[in-house]
Amino acid sequence: MTKIRNLKHKIIVVLLIFVHIILAEPAQASGQPIYVVNNWQDYLRLVPLSVRNGYVPLLYTEHDSFTPEIMQFAEFYGGSLFALSTEDVDQSIAEQWPRSETIVVAQVQSRFGLVASSIAAALDVPLYFAFPSTDVLQQLLVRNVIVVGDVLVPVNVDIINLTELEEAQAYYNELVGERSVAVLAANDNMGFLAAEVVAYHRGNLLLAPGEIREYRPRYLAWVTRPEAVTKQSVQNLYALARFTDDSRVYDVGVGILTGFTPHDAALLIARAYAYPQFEGKWKARLVNAATDSISVSQSTYKHPFEIVTLGGKDLTSKALLQAMQSSGHVMVEAHGSPSGFALADGAWPGSSTRKITGLPPLIFVAESCHTGDIGGDGIKNSIALRIIAGGAVAYIGSMEIGGVGLVGEYPFAFSTPSMPLGELVRLQNAARMDVDADRPRGILIGEPTFHQFDQEFVSYEVFTGAGEVQVHIIGQGETTPVVLAFELSDDMSINYAQAYRSGNRDKSYVPGIVYFGSPLSVAPSFDHQVLLLEWPGGDGELTLQDWHLNAILRRVLSDSLIGVEMIFIDLLARPGTGSPLAVMSFLILVYVWRKRKFEANELWAGVLTGTGISFLGIIYCLVLRFLIPWSVIAMIGCGATTVMWIVSPRWREWGRIVLCVVVYIAPLTLLWLAAALIGASQRAQILVVWGLSLSSIAYGLAVLISVWIIQIFLGEESNMDVI
Repeated sequence: MTKIRNLKHKIIVVLLIFVHIILAEPAQASGQPIYVVNNWQDYLRLVPLSVRNGYVPLLYTEHDSFTPEIMQFAEFYGGSLFALSTEDVDQSIAEQWPRSETIVVAQVQSRFGLVASSIAAALDVPLYFAFPSTDVLQQLLVRNVIVVGDVLVPVNVDIINLTELEEAQAYYNELVGERSVAVLAANDNMGFLAAEVVAYHRGNLLLAPGEIREYRPRYLAWVTRPEAVTKQSVQNLYALARFTDDSRVYDVGVGILTGFTPHDAALLIARAYAYPQFEGKWKARLVNAATDSISVSQSTYKHPFEIVTLGGKDLTSKALLQAMQSSGHVMVEAHGSPSGFALADGAWPGSSTRKITGLPPLIFVAESCHTGDIGGDGIKNSIALRIIAGGAVAYIGSMEIGGVGLVGEYPFAFSTPSMPLGELVRLQNAARMDVDADRPRGILIGEPTFHQFDQEFVSYEVFTGAGEVQVHIIGQGETTPVVLAFELSDDMSINYAQAYRSGNRDKSYVPGIVYFGSPLSVAPSFDHQVLLLEWPGGDGELTLQDWHLNAILRRVLSDSLIGVEMIFIDLLARPGTGSPLAVMSFLILVYVWRKRKFEANELWAGVLTGTGISFLGIIYCLVLRFLIPWSVIAMIGCGATTVMWIVSPRWREWGRIVLCVVVYIAPLTLLWLAAALIGASQRAQILVVWGLSLSSIAYGLAVLISVWIIQIFLGEESNMDVI
């Protein structure tokens, strides 16, 4: 009987232990390992092991248990989670390096540990923060010790003393040589995470921003806490990454690795490096969400994506979040702020306590204002950081007014090894500066070398002739138009491009152009220049030229239309502005109408001019696929009628028509002056002047046509001085 009781007792104990293991360690039972630690020293010691044979994800958490985000990572990766204590780390290192003639020992300080971890990973040797015992040294057969910082060596071995931090950094960088990737590690609570980035790339390690120009990398990863990512600090970083006066934009593909906490940043780093191992249909699904009245919600397939479109009233916060949870690439076009987007059902995500969860490792692109300004509404409210914390692998947004992706319908959807996200953001910034920006606006929160696809979409050959460059493009069959980049010599400026394809589907490109053609972006980088454009897909020829009359004419007209858009769409159609101005314009119209007695020609000239200007505004918005701002349409119509009635009681002289145009343009000129005073870019001010010029011509023509119509229908004598 006693034996039976003991047996029952043992069974119960075993069951309790089994239940405890299931509840306490909800990790996968099979698959590749995923290391999880909650101590920065353990993290740095595991970095050399993490990159020793391929890549083993290394996660950091401030918690004592696996967080939902860590569990989600393991689910996508298909790996087994191992929460390692310091003793477990010792055992893992001992198993990986049973023999090692060289070891690295670091001072117990995160900055020294960061450099020591990088050295250990480069040499493929273990790292220690406390000097190993004599037994361990004998077992490892240690002959050489690299000491980083102030550490006492109690044994007789060959020692390399790197007492100063800069000395240790120089030793590491000399060890790896000149690399294409550099990592700028901030001196803060997230700086130690840079060791994983350095080790993965075997890249150069920078400890201060001023070192960027010394090493001149092709890609730069900045690992730092979010409070350091201000608009000014990012602009300073871009300025330091601009190596020549010929560059309008910086020369380096820049990515910022950060998050609310080190836990978020470590997961962001791990998602980027583990991405090739992630599987699922979500990878090939692209969501395009736009808050206009034209986009139709639908799902289509254009190789290589299933494209899910959300538009108009269907673009609600619930619909967007559901679409994001099963997609690998999301692009949102909506009014924005540092804390979120204006969707059909209001602001999203709303309260800062509302978490965004369940996202796959997606690329999120925000064609919206200020969403890349991390501290704009406070760090905890940042939409960029909330999406990163929710599971995204990259966030691309604008630190200022929108305009992160000018080239291509899906500007960041075709990242490849030769054109990763960091380079795409750089070239899109260059394109925007060709249009209306004085400085780069776009920002990448993520790994600068990250690319969604492992293979290129096309191959190409470059042939240089007299005054032009021929690019022969070999495509991979018919695809959706893809954003492609071409490396060219830097001895020729490119101001026009013409694509020739079968089926009479030719396409022309002009730098910075928005209307009447497709934009291209050209930016120098070291001893070459990179050209970015949207290729229609398939085989074809691309001709690049320095100068072309057609390009100049298109650029002038396009700049004028951009200026008109800035005035009537960006300025006058802002929420809370259009309706009061429309009501005011109507009241002034009524006042003038009641104050004066009009002859028939004066009355109808005003009505026809106002109607004509309103009609032009409607056509402008429809052709360019803008949401029609009815308050602005009403305002300019009433304004045109009022100006006609006040300024021009008789229509026999050109001078009165000119005066009418000047008076009509005067309020818009005040808008331009106001924009200049509040700090609009010089490029934007020039474009607004072009827009004023085009508006003046349109209004003048409307006046002349109105006079011509009333002369015909009211039977008045024609006057050659007027028409």
